[in-house]
Amino acid sequence: MHIYCLGLNHRTANLRLRERLAFSDAQVRAALTHLGRGNGLTGVSEMVILSTCNRVEIYAVSPQLSFEALETFLAACHHLPPEEIRPF
Repeated sequence: MHIYCLGLNHRTANLRLRERLAFSDAQVRAALTHLGRGNGLTGVSEMVILSTCNRVEIYAVSPQLSFEALETFLAACHHLPPEEIRPF
């Protein structure tokens, strides 16, 4: 098993993008529930989403997850194309 971390913060992304990617409590619950039902990321056994005013981080435990999959998941949660967040 591997632990993967994907995130952005005040040093890597501008305020506008951080605001668009911030998770409310309800959005965190919905995203984790979505994963718990077997939707989304294949092979993820555990996940934590950390969202504050200055950063968003996703930690995932998986034997073979890719960072592109985490980027796609983060973008999909906020209805953004992955290409918009990938540079950050």
